[in-house]
Amino acid sequence: MEMPVMLKSIACCSVAVACFTLCGTLEAQQPAPADGETYTPGTFPAPYYGGGRGYYGGYGGYGGFGGWGMGWGAGSTAAGSYLTGMGNAIRSQGQYNLDTSAAAINLEEARKRDYENQKLWTQTYFEKRRINQAYQDSQKRPPLSQEAWVRLAQEKAPARLGPSELNPVTGEIRWPPGLMDQIYEVDRTKLDQAFAGWAEAHGAIGVTAHAQIRDAVDSMQNVLKAHIRDYETNQYVRSKNFLTSLAYEATLPAPESPTASR
Repeated sequence: MEMPVMLKSIACCSVAVACFTLCGTLEAQQPAPADGETYTPGTFPAPYYGGGRGYYGGYGGYGGFGGWGMGWGAGSTAAGSYLTGMGNAIRSQGQYNLDTSAAAINLEEARKRDYENQKLWTQTYFEKRRINQAYQDSQKRPPLSQEAWVRLAQEKAPARLGPSELNPVTGEIRWPPGLMDQIYEVDRTKLDQAFAGWAEAHGAIGVTAHAQIRDAVDSMQNVLKAHIRDYETNQYVRSKNFLTSLAYEATLPAPESPTASR
């Protein structure tokens, strides 16, 4: 199973530290050459602490060009250079793994926040829709029952004509004074004939008769509206309502006459 990236980084750093420790140990165990002895290639040189007398005399001491001073340090030997390079390579690999791990963590965190933002936006959208729907529902009126519709239709229906205005037995129409003018004579005659048949059939007239009554009433209403300035307000309103009620009576069965009810 592949080792996690963080554990790889820790292992690489540990190897680098071990390499540097080994390099220092090897150099410390190398015996110092005698006076006048020269350095032999391939061997560890004696630490140099500056020129002059003794190890700590002259120019150097700990600040000379070699040893632990400002010199080449662990890279002054082939083994030291090798181990130093290996340690640098391992340390670079560990740093790369560490950076890669951090980048992966940041990417995952960014994805997580993006998901949370999308989730919050979706919740907000549906919550706003719910609130709007609740408001719309609160403004709606409950549906009316069939009885309520019937009652409403009856309330809005035109007033029915009484027996003194429309004789249920003969179908005779007693016109109001505002509709007795000569300009209404043709339509009055059509309606008198139509309602005579209506009374004879007890209101059971056909579609054609209904259409004739409707056309004649519409014609009289148009003439009445065209001469509105010739009427007083009460007379105009009474004439208009009479025509509306007359058209409504044609859609209903003929009422029983007072004598028939007795």
